[in-house]
Amino acid sequence: MPHESRGAGKFMILPEFEEALPDEARAQVAEVKADGNLSRHEKHDKIMTILDGLSEEDRARLPAPPLPPWVHHLDDGDRERFEAIHKDSSLGFRERRDKEKEFLESLPEEVREKMRRARSQSRGRMRGCWKRHQEQNQ
Repeated sequence: MPHESRGAGKFMILPEFEEALPDEARAQVAEVKADGNLSRHEKHDKIMTILDGLSEEDRARLPAPPLPPWVHHLDDGDRERFEAIHKDSSLGFRERRDKEKEFLESLPEEVREKMRRARSQSRGRMRGCWKRHQEQNQ
């Protein structure tokens, strides 16, 4: 499977994140990643199910994911509200994604358009964003 060692691909998770998983969840994720009979989307769905099944305690121990670069186009109040949702360990992964999407859809159209442009320019740069995030928090 291409790029597996780099953690790239929609269904893959960053190595730093995977290492922080509890042993049982890490083994389940490795099993899903190694299953050649599953499509990319099936692997993503199974991994998300595993992550959603983590306890709130386990989710709280995981490193906070970096903020997407386009979030910096929000004003301070909206950015803080987005960050609060993004870092809320009481939410499951799908639930967090849904709440983030709901929040972003509630923003005025001109803000969403500005973010869409920034988002399209930032595609493929999240790995670098994660490295900067790790360096800033050390």
